[in-house]
Amino acid sequence: MNLPSLLSLLVTVIINGAALAATTTTNQLHALQFSSEPPTPISGHHYATLSLQFKYPPNEPQIYLLEKSHQLIIDLANTDNQAVASPAALPTPVSALKVASSDTATRIVVTLEKRLSYQLYHQKQTLFLSLYDPPTPAQPTEHLLIDLTLEQEPIASALRKITRSAGQNLLINGEISGTTSLHLQQVRWRDAFDLLIAQNRLQLTEQSGILVVSPPPVDSTAAEVAPEPPAIETITEMKTVMIPLHYANAADLKKTLESGDKNPLLSAHGVLGVDERTNTLIIQEQEERIKPIRRLIEQLDISSKQVLIESRIVIASNDFSSELGVRLGLTHLESSPQQWGFSLSGSSEAANQALSGTTPAISGGENRLAVNLPITAAAGRIGLTLAKLSSGSLIDLELSAAQLEGKTEIVASPRILTSDGYEATIQQGVQIPYRSDTLSGGTDVSFKDAVMELRVTPQITPDHQIIMSLQVKKDAVGAIFCDNCEPSVDTREVKTRVMIGDGETLVIGGIYEERKTDSVNRVPLLADLPIIGQLFRSQRESDGKGELLIFITPTILSE
Repeated sequence: MNLPSLLSLLVTVIINGAALAATTTTNQLHALQFSSEPPTPISGHHYATLSLQFKYPPNEPQIYLLEKSHQLIIDLANTDNQAVASPAALPTPVSALKVASSDTATRIVVTLEKRLSYQLYHQKQTLFLSLYDPPTPAQPTEHLLIDLTLEQEPIASALRKITRSAGQNLLINGEISGTTSLHLQQVRWRDAFDLLIAQNRLQLTEQSGILVVSPPPVDSTAAEVAPEPPAIETITEMKTVMIPLHYANAADLKKTLESGDKNPLLSAHGVLGVDERTNTLIIQEQEERIKPIRRLIEQLDISSKQVLIESRIVIASNDFSSELGVRLGLTHLESSPQQWGFSLSGSSEAANQALSGTTPAISGGENRLAVNLPITAAAGRIGLTLAKLSSGSLIDLELSAAQLEGKTEIVASPRILTSDGYEATIQQGVQIPYRSDTLSGGTDVSFKDAVMELRVTPQITPDHQIIMSLQVKKDAVGAIFCDNCEPSVDTREVKTRVMIGDGETLVIGGIYEERKTDSVNRVPLLADLPIIGQLFRSQRESDGKGELLIFITPTILSE
């Protein structure tokens, strides 16, 4: 080691030894006097500052404020006051100042004319104690600036020094471990205080103007430690009250008041129960907590508004069909029966009859009609024998026609009354049985609904609008598509969420359907002949229209 490094190490050892000697030996109080100017800014009206000058940098004093006697007591450990003289003049708020000492400490008692706040400030070998009026709500202390320098100071002691400098009340609940080093210059005391709380994960609450600091919460993932005996907690006397409800459901309101497994309205020992038979809430809680809980329950236990929902389901259809059919026959009769000759008719059997001189019948297999294109359900028929020639030939004609017009209108008007926020359902219809075979060889019967149903949940807004979650369904029994089959179900359904004014009507759904059919049954080639081609073909035209409309009218009923 070179000479400069050795000298530096020697100086460091001497300085640390002197500081250690200063902390272990008795300090001396040289001067005690009042001044009118504070060393740091004060939030509030400043009266006087008591400065205490020491031989060595002083330790943190213990200060007590007696509210009833307005006395401020300052205890200085390991301090000798033989060289100090009391101030000759006292400022206005100080009525008396006394200095007492023992073998190990010095006590200074300052008697005040009224209750004052104080702020402690260190500066080398001088300790400043400033007296000022307590801050009012119009004069908050959060912006009070402080200067503080600490080296490896216990966290609990550092918190006390910060709050003492700001004139705040502090309660440390439990043991706080760890140390900290601070060097603050003109920093807001609350910023320094909150930063120290956050860095050490401490818990901070404020009750009646007192800052309460607790150790950090126990981490459930930390290693297991030996269990500590539970702290003795003072439990305030509990009171049981029963609150009957007029409108709200007790079980539902209990769920509203609770939040998960904990109830923020109740204390750790509070209990919230329900008597469903009488619709009553049972509360066991501290008396001072019952009043705000009762006030909240009164605000929630109000009558719900009633909403009448009227709906109209309109299904309109218009069907039209027109058919025209024709049957035409040409038969030639042989003049000499049982003679070989030539005969013509609509079938070979009818031709044989004509060959024998007998007029074939029209119906059955002995059909003498060569063109057979009638309609299935004729509304009218006309049969003509157009000609009977001398040569024995017959010309027959049959015309059939039908025209069908149909109009259908189905109106369903379900109505339902419900409370604000509650779902309501109304339905009417039939259940269709369906048979199915089971594994055991038997028959199982199940049912499917074919109903008209209205399902709605209204919500009334503050401006008397109504938000509705709607499901409207109109089913009907449909056609049977196979032998021994159950009927199908024609389904019409609308599901939506809309907002509408009180008493207004809204069309929430509409389905328009149009069907057109044009078919021709014809004899090739002959049906294309001009004029007479109409006798060799049948025609069918149909036109159908259907429309579904759903109207909704909600109304808020007056009380």
